[in-house]
Formats: sequence, structure tokens, C-alpha cells
Amino acid sequence: MLRILGMRRHRCHVYLKDRSPRYLVLWSVQWEMIDCRSIEAGSDRYAAMMEAIEQARREGWDAEGTPDFGFVFLRRGDVRRMLMLTPRDPHDSMQQSFNPFRR
Repeated sequence: MLRILGMRRHRCHVYLKDRSPRYLVLWSVQWEMIDCRSIEAGSDRYAAMMEAIEQARREGWDAEGTPDFGFVFLRRGDVRRMLMLTPRDPHDSMQQSFNPFRR
């Protein structure tokens, strides 16, 4: 008998301290950067994320979930945004995807 298991989410270690900086980025639904804040290496990343969510709440935004996986969607009326903790500098202009046809 074939048994199909449901998809499971595994908690990643986005909030662990290490020697590399992180960036707390607010994106529009079209991936346009609205705001970016650098988080120093070794600092409390979870506290920085929760502070950013609290600031958004004071500005009238509601979090649609919890930031367990390093991101959370925010909503105010019909407008939706994503707050994300990422190791990639959003100001870096290097190509973000692999193109097999590029020489």
C-alpha cells in the first residue's frame, strides 16, 4: 500500500547568530524594495524582526502570521507587503539567477 505523507516544514536557523550580517527588507508584492535595514553580525536577529513587526503595527499594518521562517506578510487594507530577514544584500547588483543561455 502506498502512503503519501503531507509536506512538512522544517524550521530553518535564520535567527542563529553567526559572523555574517543580515538584512531586514520590506518588499512590495512585485518585489520592489521599500525599506532595508542592516542587522549587524552577532546581534539578536529575532529581536530585530519583532521590533520591525511592532513598528509596522504602530503604523497600522497587521502581521498575517508569525516570522518563524524568517519572513512575515503584512497587510493594511488592500495593500500587502513582505518583511524578510535575508543574508543577501538587496543593494547588490549582481545577477540573482542562473541563465544557461548567457555566454
